[in-house]
Amino acid sequence: MKLNPLARTLSAVALLAGSLHLSGCYSPDGPVPEAPKSASSMDYSFADVASVVTQKTITLSAPITEASSGNDPIPEQCQSLTFNRFNLNGKGDRPYSDADAVYLLMPGMLAGANAITYLAEEIVYESHIKHALDVEVVVMERRNQCLNDLTGLNEAERLKDVQVAVDYYYHNTPVDGKTFAGFHKPGDVDFIIDFGLPRILDDMNTVAQFLIPDLETRQKKLFIGGHSLGGNITTAYMGWDFDGDPTTLEDAGFNQAAGFIRLDISVTPKDPALDPMLAYGASNTPLDLNDEANKAYRKGIQTMRLGLTPRFVRFPGVNGESLSLLEMVAMQASWYPDAENTLVHEVPLGGTPKTLLRLIHSQNINGFVKNNPSFFDFRYTNEALLGLVLDDDFMPITILQTSLGFLSGGPVVKKTFPNSPAITSLAGVIDDFLAAMLTKEILYIAKDAGPSLDELGTGPLYRWANFDEIGDTEDPNYQSTDGKLTYTTKQDEVTDMADLARAIFQGDASFTEWYMPARLSHDLQQLAQPSLIEGLPFYHANQRRQAPLLEIVGTQSIADVSVEPLAELIIADGYNHLDVLFAANNRSAHQQSKVVAPMISFMKSRLEN
Repeated sequence: MKLNPLARTLSAVALLAGSLHLSGCYSPDGPVPEAPKSASSMDYSFADVASVVTQKTITLSAPITEASSGNDPIPEQCQSLTFNRFNLNGKGDRPYSDADAVYLLMPGMLAGANAITYLAEEIVYESHIKHALDVEVVVMERRNQCLNDLTGLNEAERLKDVQVAVDYYYHNTPVDGKTFAGFHKPGDVDFIIDFGLPRILDDMNTVAQFLIPDLETRQKKLFIGGHSLGGNITTAYMGWDFDGDPTTLEDAGFNQAAGFIRLDISVTPKDPALDPMLAYGASNTPLDLNDEANKAYRKGIQTMRLGLTPRFVRFPGVNGESLSLLEMVAMQASWYPDAENTLVHEVPLGGTPKTLLRLIHSQNINGFVKNNPSFFDFRYTNEALLGLVLDDDFMPITILQTSLGFLSGGPVVKKTFPNSPAITSLAGVIDDFLAAMLTKEILYIAKDAGPSLDELGTGPLYRWANFDEIGDTEDPNYQSTDGKLTYTTKQDEVTDMADLARAIFQGDASFTEWYMPARLSHDLQQLAQPSLIEGLPFYHANQRRQAPLLEIVGTQSIADVSVEPLAELIIADGYNHLDVLFAANNRSAHQQSKVVAPMISFMKSRLEN
């Protein structure tokens, strides 16, 4: 059986460690972070937002008329579309077109609708409070989210009891008569092969027309955008031809909205020669089903259909179990932030989440191979555990990083795994995508699991210093008590732990994408080559560049901010990938969100035009 890129990289790491005969001894000693500073004052609270903004999950019937190309039929739960609707309290189910403006937003890679919850709430709230505007935000779930079984998580949220989710997913305990059928494996559900870019863009267009049926009104009030992968999907939407006739433009994606927004993804370059999306169809030859590009495209789909390549996108230590567990951890971080976490010790974790925790909690190659002490030997509060798996000072995967604060309460030292140049170079030899996703920045690790290897599990309880407890104007650095090591700075911490934890599990939708179709990535890759591909009518690559566009990117994320932009570009200094969605908007004494106000300003400028 062919190993995935992560497995091949880790196997090579183990062999490398063995060949070097690495050794080392355990010591709990190291620099200790200073005490957290006083938290900054809030301009307003979440309760204030909740008194103004309401959230509702909407299900829209949208049957797929085409038969499945696989052996499995498309199940009933996948014959509809789901989205989160955010609007002002009291507006109820009024027509969307009655609002002053409507945003339709698409989540990023491995993300569900809840990933944009905080941003959506803030846009509706600030538009109303500061600008007297009645704005709605709609955040889509991609159709493949129908595979997520959220029964146990939603019931745990309702009862405020994480054990309900643990029992449902791990102990076969039914909820309302339903039992968990298990997490899907990469070879399962072959109908997922049909959930590629055309399916997603048709769904996106269906929702856009449902929200505002009249084209002229859409062109005045609707703003379409997305974060990360959702930004690339937005670009594809802008250039898409929805009636199959490239000579008619009324149906074209770029004509369906008043403006478009791309968050933390590659900057659209002003120089056309640098725009990879202009390559599509540049050969100026008619569609040829037998050219090499079309043959390679069909072959890629066929290998997925036959199970020779994965049907789901794979990430280091990430699968359906890891992502469902994240929601459970977030519940405890939200409800009982300062209590010691016991969840990960009590749940019979599978190999994939254990691998993720091992990646995060290995100081070097030797530590990864020996795994002694292991993650499970350290003590963390519920907030600290969530910070450990999502903060940029600890999480090695770039698209899962936020700037939440830092650990406190015990020794914390620098680590060299898996962020050392040797490891990232090795990953690059095996898989370019994996290498790009591994951070090259400094990472840290808790050091004290107990006085000795015979007393593991008896170390200090590590806590979390929230983003606004890291520094202040007079003392912006968060340092070790001896002043010799600066862990992080006020400028580099922007997201509130409480806001993030709540958004991860709140409501009936999902924060993460348990089963992302590999077909989607396969389709998007075709839009940067010169041949027309059957079924991918991205005919309006040039015209899309004329549409009103706002782009916002972080300096510590995945976008290249050195490119001269085509349109308005906001560069958010210090922001990681998820900070663009979660940077606190109610801490002006610390620093203001660099996303909410620009998105509202862009919308207002288009309304005025």
